[in-house]
This record gives sequence, structure tokens and C-alpha cells, in this order.
Amino acid sequence: TTVIVDTLGAGDAFATAVMLTLLGHGWSRTERPATSLLREAGTFGASIAADVCALQGAFGYGAVLEDSQQ
Repeated sequence: TTVIVDTLGAGDAFATAVMLTLLGHGWSRTERPATSLLREAGTFGASIAADVCALQGAFGYGAVLEDSQQ
């Protein structure tokens, strides 16, 4: 179970993970990917998106940084 902290970037992470999975298996726009490959890509995309949601300010925006002077 993932504790949702911030959803910033979750959609981008999902789309990127799906495309990387498809392209990594040799998919091209001229062919329809197999259902099993789409399932694998979607599952991986959801996993990566969940990981991103567990981070405050996924791209560093709004992240609280510790004072290095302490």
C-alpha cells in the first residue's frame, strides 16, 4: 500500500513507463500490441505512478529541504 503524499507528475510517470515498456518490447505505431504486453505496460505504469505519488513534489517543486547549516 502506498501512502499518497502528492500526485504531481503521476500521469507523466505513468505515460512514460507505459511507452518505455512498449518500446522496450519492440513495439511500433504500425502494429497493435498484444493484450499481454498492454497489461504488463499498464501494470508497470501504475506501479511507477504510485511510487511518484509517495513523494512530496515529485519533480522537486514544493519539496522541503533541510537547512545544511544545522
